[in-house]
Amino acid sequence: PDYSLNLLRAEFEAGAVNKLDNFSHFFHFALAAGDRGRSPLRKAAEGHFRISEVVRAAKSKNITHTALQRAALHAILNLEQVAKPEYIRVLGFRREKSWLIAALQQKSTLPVITNLKSAKIHPTNEIKATELYWLALKPQNIPERKELATPMVII
Repeated sequence: PDYSLNLLRAEFEAGAVNKLDNFSHFFHFALAAGDRGRSPLRKAAEGHFRISEVVRAAKSKNITHTALQRAALHAILNLEQVAKPEYIRVLGFRREKSWLIAALQQKSTLPVITNLKSAKIHPTNEIKATELYWLALKPQNIPERKELATPMVII
């Protein structure tokens, strides 16, 4: 929607949209601290610093760019495997569709979070990932947004 596109453009122009290469320091730290064997990323990282360069060097017929980028993010976030979702977090909705939230809360097997302050489950991984996102932007003096404290958007 236009509203979302304009918001994304404003964030991009402010420099608040991260790029994978902003996480290169974290990536190399994760490789040094973790036991990840001789993966293609580890081998490629020996001769390259930026994640985009590491991914390009590690690319082969059998491994896609996307899979390598995902593996790099898993290393940065210290994720050994893809975790099953623990909850559904609603970020926003249209007022006329509010009945969907109620239906989702009734039928979902996962907790539905519409307000982090009153949530029964603490989204630890989401908080860690958000903090890391803003930490990667610190060198560019981008002010941190507290989206985890921002209430759900109702339009």
